[in-house]
Amino acid sequence: MKKLTGKIILTCFALSLAAISAVKANAAMIETDIVIFMDESGSMNTDGSGLLTENIFSNLSFFNSSLLKRDIKANYSVVAFGGSSNDFGRILQDFTTDLSALFAAVSDDDNGLEYTGKDELPFIAIQQALSVFINGDVLSYTGNAIKNFIVFTDEEADDGSEAAVTQTALEENNVRLNAVLSGGSTSGDLGSVAIGTGGNVFDLETLKTTSVSQAENFMSGLGDVKASEIIEDYCGLNPNADVCTEDNNPINAPASLGLMFAGMIALAIRQRRRRV
Repeated sequence: MKKLTGKIILTCFALSLAAISAVKANAAMIETDIVIFMDESGSMNTDGSGLLTENIFSNLSFFNSSLLKRDIKANYSVVAFGGSSNDFGRILQDFTTDLSALFAAVSDDDNGLEYTGKDELPFIAIQQALSVFINGDVLSYTGNAIKNFIVFTDEEADDGSEAAVTQTALEENNVRLNAVLSGGSTSGDLGSVAIGTGGNVFDLETLKTTSVSQAENFMSGLGDVKASEIIEDYCGLNPNADVCTEDNNPINAPASLGLMFAGMIALAIRQRRRRV
């Protein structure tokens, strides 16, 4: 009898695990296109080592992991602005899921980040990213993916007069702007537009570090914030999706299955006592 009860319990446990796995497998992933805007001014690379670039892109896997934990699949592209060859903005890498390709694109000696500096025109670059760049290039956005923009710069925008137009364009395209700025300032044009689109502002100085753990933690934390924003935007557009409804939320399923498993164990024990 004990062996039979044990078999029942093990069977219940196996069925519960299978059900949990099925729930996870059936949960649809949210897809997002993330454009990373990089300032090419010389002050972004004052020590000449490319430390800031490395801390951002070599730790992008930690950012990406924060999204994957929330069932979000991200496609990444990189746009540079403020460089001497094209201060209005240029595409360094079109959308890809290959994080190593992003690092290679920004680090390329010929076409990567220049850090030569000219005018700071992030708003022009953002507007082009939503349509067509001056040289005719366009970003290949994924259909129905949530769009997100993140700008990294240590200087205030020289094209501040474009702030209002840019914010309107972002809002019309359901895009949140996140700004990683020197000192995490929210008083300038970029910070104001980020907050105005429902985004957040972060302190760039935290990334100017030789501490590996500090850079990893920053990018992971940035990813956590971005994941919450993406889910909020997705649910605004898809309120009946499983991830957006409490009753159908896959995250709650393991708890419900756990209760079912406990109930089945109790039933098995009760049946055993009756037979004894």
